[in-house]
Amino acid sequence: MSSNNNSLGIQRGNYQWSLSGPLLLVLGRLACIPLQYAIVTHHPLSVLGIPQRSIDLSFWPAALPPPPPPLLIFLATTGILIAKQSIWVFGICNEYMTVPFALFGVLADFFYEGVSALVFTVPGDSLLLPLEEMLANLITIVICDCQRFTEYII
Repeated sequence: MSSNNNSLGIQRGNYQWSLSGPLLLVLGRLACIPLQYAIVTHHPLSVLGIPQRSIDLSFWPAALPPPPPPLLIFLATTGILIAKQSIWVFGICNEYMTVPFALFGVLADFFYEGVSALVFTVPGDSLLLPLEEMLANLITIVICDCQRFTEYII
């Protein structure tokens, strides 16, 4: 094992694969789906007077079958990312993954997915929000989208 590896990273050059790190990462990632569902359905930002997002699908052609609900699409996106990461963890990555690395991955993703769910519930055109808060929401959405994009291409 290389001397420059730390416990918060994949142990490059160490091929003593174990189940504990990958299993913790995948199970922790799966816990994000109920977290997102709870946040989106209960809309905790309503205590601050922020209305819940309503999505207008009037543009959808009547000749086509109705699209899936936006909540289903949102949660399915997370599920697809978890499936992709599971394939990487269990099928592609042959190097040792430490439990601290997996725990860091779970906690960081739990925070990110929670913020994403909160942003998903806030209307983008709400006039009730001051300009500073609207800019902060926009920056959060851009950061979340950039992170999602990098997860798709990695």
